[in-house]
Amino acid sequence: MTVLAKNTRVYLGKVARITRDKQKLKCIEIAEQLELPKIYKSSYYEHNEVPAFINDLRLDEVAIVGKLESLAEIKGVGVGLRFLMNVMKIQDTSLLLVDAHTGLKSSDGDKWYEFIEATARSIMRGRPLGEKQARVMAEIRYEKLPGLEKAWKEKKGGAEYLAAAMIWGNLDIKPAEKAISMFADDELKAAAPITIRRIFGSRRDCLNWVKKQ
Repeated sequence: MTVLAKNTRVYLGKVARITRDKQKLKCIEIAEQLELPKIYKSSYYEHNEVPAFINDLRLDEVAIVGKLESLAEIKGVGVGLRFLMNVMKIQDTSLLLVDAHTGLKSSDGDKWYEFIEATARSIMRGRPLGEKQARVMAEIRYEKLPGLEKAWKEKKGGAEYLAAAMIWGNLDIKPAEKAISMFADDELKAAAPITIRRIFGSRRDCLNWVKKQ
């Protein structure tokens, strides 16, 4: 499988019984299998650099994590929610998220979602997901398939795209879910916020784009 990406970024977190060097080797191996761009020294992030890792990612880049559970960062209160939020943020800001330990990817559909949920439960020591965790998990799981994103990106610059962008970029329409409900296209209207952000960018970025048209 070949993934068309402009860059590859790697997060090497703290994982029991798996050293940093072993994680790094596994990440390099999976990157080669997917024929990803070379991983530069500056593209490696350490266990205390999750925020920087997420912030630096772009929609045309692939994110590889040594082992997905390390995105929980630290154990303790809120660990399950923090893990799921980090997963969602990475999926929202990258082309693809890959768990080097298992080889599973965010493009693997139900297998990926089941893996995320199982990892969250493991981190939480077998406890069921609470209301907040379940809500985030649902947003991750029901993100629209890449086909919708691809179709709308191909419309960029056209009248239909501009009409939807004007709604999404209108910061007076709050919250984001209300703006989504105002789209004319039924499929776009049913998409999760994470999908809309992948199509139009953040609401402010979208506003700036609309102003230039």
